[in-house]
Amino acid sequence: MSWALDNLSFVPLQCDDTVELTRHRRPVIYPRASLDLEAVSLSRGNQPLLDGLTLSLGPSAVLWLTGPNGSGKTSLLLACAGLIPLDQGSIRWNADQQPQGHVSYMAFSGPERDGLTLREELSFWQAILSDKTPTAKRLDAVGLAEFSNAPVSGLSTGQRRRLALARLTLLDTPIWLLDEPLSGLDKDGQTHVVNAVTEHSEKGGITLIASHHPLPLPNISAKQLVFEAAA
Repeated sequence: MSWALDNLSFVPLQCDDTVELTRHRRPVIYPRASLDLEAVSLSRGNQPLLDGLTLSLGPSAVLWLTGPNGSGKTSLLLACAGLIPLDQGSIRWNADQQPQGHVSYMAFSGPERDGLTLREELSFWQAILSDKTPTAKRLDAVGLAEFSNAPVSGLSTGQRRRLALARLTLLDTPIWLLDEPLSGLDKDGQTHVVNAVTEHSEKGGITLIASHHPLPLPNISAKQLVFEAAA
C-alpha cells in the first residue's frame, strides 16, 4: 500500500530565493472554494494505491503531492478531475458531487495539434472558451510571444509546458490540478508557473501539484502529502 493515514505528512514548502515573483495582490473571487475527499481508495489494475484518504482543502490552499514514480500521485489528480473512478469513498468539489465547472487539469502531456502554429492552437481554445483577451497577450504572459508563428510540432518540452499553462489560465475554475508543471522548464518558465499559482491562490483558488520538486512559493503556506512506494 503506497499511502496510509499515519503516513500523511503536512509540512511547509521551502522557498527558492532565486525565483523572482511578480507581486500584484488579486481580489478574492473564489471565497468558498473547497475540495473534500472522504475515505478515498484507488487502485491501478490489481495494485492498491490509496486506502482511506480523507482531507479537506479550503480557499487558497496549495497541496504538493510528492513520492516515487508509480505511487499514485497522478492517479489522485485524475480522480480529483473526475477522470477515473474511485474504488471507495467520495469527492466533493465546492460541495458539488460533480467536477464539471469546478476543476481544470494540466496533464503532463497536453492535447496540442502539431499541424497548427502556436497562435492558432491557443486561439482555438480561446474560441471554445469565449476568451476575449488578445492571443498575443496570452502568449506574452507565458514568454511565448516571439514564437507565435512557430509550428507546434517544433516546440520544445518546456515550450509545450508554457503553452499548457497559457491554456490553463483561460479556464475560470476554482480548483487547479497540475501534473509535473515544472518539467522541462528553465528558470524563467518556472517563474511563470509560480506567478500563475500565486495569483490563483490569491483569488481564493485551490491548487494540487504533483511534482518531484517543490514549487517555490515563498508567500503561500503550502502543504505536502507524501506518498510511499507501491508495495
